[in-house]
Amino acid sequence: MEDAEMKAKFLDAIKDPETAAVLEAVLAPIVAAAVKAAMESKEEEIAVLREELKETKAKLDDLEQYSRKNCVNISGVPETAGESTSQLVRDLSKIINVDISPTDIDACHRIGRLTAGKPRTIIVKFARFDQRQELYAARRQLREVAAPAGGRFTAQQLEKIFISDNLTQHRQSVLYAARQLRRKGKLFAAWSDVGRLKVRVTKGGDTKHITSFDDLRGLVGSDPDLPRAEPVARPAAAAADAVAERVASVQAAPNERPPVAKGKGKRGAR
Repeated sequence: MEDAEMKAKFLDAIKDPETAAVLEAVLAPIVAAAVKAAMESKEEEIAVLREELKETKAKLDDLEQYSRKNCVNISGVPETAGESTSQLVRDLSKIINVDISPTDIDACHRIGRLTAGKPRTIIVKFARFDQRQELYAARRQLREVAAPAGGRFTAQQLEKIFISDNLTQHRQSVLYAARQLRRKGKLFAAWSDVGRLKVRVTKGGDTKHITSFDDLRGLVGSDPDLPRAEPVARPAAAAADAVAERVASVQAAPNERPPVAKGKGKRGAR
């Protein structure tokens, strides 16, 4: 038998519904197993890449935060045209008994967009970390000291001034979410300490160091203020399930040849 004839007979055979159903029932499990094996290997590669990306992002965030270790944010300081932010910082420091000279400040400026009635935050980068720490440690005195008579700041202004860590955008977002959880009573306290984010679930409880929204979820569970955890794609499982459903439907179908529609007879018959 010639190859062409064999091919033609084979094609005719698989056109038969019964033969096609048998072939599909036999081949479908083999195909499903092959698809699952191939996709599982890809899933493993994707999982490894995701973990590497997560670690890389964490390392970059650590490096960026380290570059900010000599910086603090000062918010609530009244803003005027032509001001010297460096002089504002030195005047504010004197009120809380911290001596800062012009050479102690490496850079100083306001950040953010101008908004009517709301002063922009001042970011200060100190030349030395110990000078930064001295100002940061004395920040609570702003609520305790009296404003000097005839000074630059009034008592009402001092109450609205806050000195805080200069955090990366990621850590700002995580700390904001933690403080929202604190307002809901799910956390007792949330704060930053030289760029390290810390929380306490209960009064007198252990201090927990957090770095991500996943850490918060691990402490309080799911919450609307926390971004949804990224779902893990399972293409192998989905593909295998789809093939398995197809196999089941084929095996469950009655193994009968569909009825052939009867014609009206030979052409031209009367």
